[in-house]
Amino acid sequence: MSDHEFYVKDGLEYARVSTILGKTMPIFHPGRAKGLAIWQEREPNYQEILEKAQRRGTIVHYMAEGYLTGGHEKHSDDAPSVEEVTHHNIAAYMHYLEPLLKEIKDSNEGSCDAWSGLAESNMIIEEPLYCPYGFAGKPDLRMWWNQKYTVWDWKSSRSHLEEGVEKKRKPRSRFSEGFIQMSAYVLAHNIYAKETGRYPLIEQMVICSCYDWCEPTLFVEPIEKIQECADEFIERFKIYQELEDSGFPRKYIER
Repeated sequence: MSDHEFYVKDGLEYARVSTILGKTMPIFHPGRAKGLAIWQEREPNYQEILEKAQRRGTIVHYMAEGYLTGGHEKHSDDAPSVEEVTHHNIAAYMHYLEPLLKEIKDSNEGSCDAWSGLAESNMIIEEPLYCPYGFAGKPDLRMWWNQKYTVWDWKSSRSHLEEGVEKKRKPRSRFSEGFIQMSAYVLAHNIYAKETGRYPLIEQMVICSCYDWCEPTLFVEPIEKIQECADEFIERFKIYQELEDSGFPRKYIER
């Protein structure tokens, strides 16, 4: 068991949202799990593809954060080398993302006096959320979008320059697990917001699917969809705790 499966705060261990979903997907959505297994069988380089995708996503996150913060990135360890920027065709991703990033930045300029948690900035970038139910996670971004406080997730597709990759937009159905993950973040955020009054309630979730050959696609889900996804997450969290034979949060024990 890896410590990376958990977040630790104040001597307590919280289950990681992504781990909960990964371990319960075969139970709740066996078709998705089977599809992934078939792809791995057919793709001899699947591990390399996954690692490359993870690094590309990290770089796109880093560059987007740099744009939104004016170059004051908090996650300097993620800074890419010049070779990585070229290898992953990052300039093309950012070219198509820049108009959207400008719109986000303009919509969130300054701070909001109405909410003490937003006294420094309307945007909260990659800050962890701890839910008293016993799980935790780190959303990419929380901010105002179309006059609603929003949880936001960046997704970057494979470069069209890679062998065998078609110029084809991903459908909403490809992000089903992503929305369930985000609903857990909304649950944690809104519980804290209601208890403290420091933040506005999140009313929508957005997945931004990024490409290096066209403008990004935005998938926006309202509060009704958040509730539906959160209901499934809670059920999966219950099953996860049964699999772990443990409740959360639990006392942290160094391993």
